[in-house]
Amino acid sequence: MGLIVLITAVILGSVLLPIGFVYSFLESFWNRGVKASLKRVNRYFYLVAVSIDQLGNVVCKELFNDMLITPNSQNLFGDPDETISSVLGKNKLAGTLTKTGKMLDAILGFLDTNHSINSIERTAQPETKRQKVLRVVKYLVDTFVEIGIGLLALHYFIKGVLYVYSIFL
Repeated sequence: MGLIVLITAVILGSVLLPIGFVYSFLESFWNRGVKASLKRVNRYFYLVAVSIDQLGNVVCKELFNDMLITPNSQNLFGDPDETISSVLGKNKLAGTLTKTGKMLDAILGFLDTNHSINSIERTAQPETKRQKVLRVVKYLVDTFVEIGIGLLALHYFIKGVLYVYSIFL
């Protein structure tokens, strides 16, 4: 099943990605000023680059795990939600980059100082007791607000039905 999904994704991606890329680029300039358009296009290019980076982390995981980090590394490539640079940064801090990994890190560092370290995606910290209480309170408030809005909508719906009914009596 995985192979069928992969083939379908490659075929659809080959057709739709170029169209979507050009469309999004052109749409960014539609009815906007130049400054806002350039800011929007820059953000779009950044998001596309991060997506490609994450794809590369998955597709090349075996190659990168063998070539860029030492066998004793705890920070492996392959997580679809992490960039290559993030994994490089974690391994740089852990001292588990191979010579090739150090070379790639140096190239990225030349283009953007401390790129791999700055790209590290931090894992979520455990929720504190205060954060849990606030999350529950927010949930309860949101729930009561939604119930209130629903009751208000129901009230006006019934009122409207009664009004329409009274017209025909």
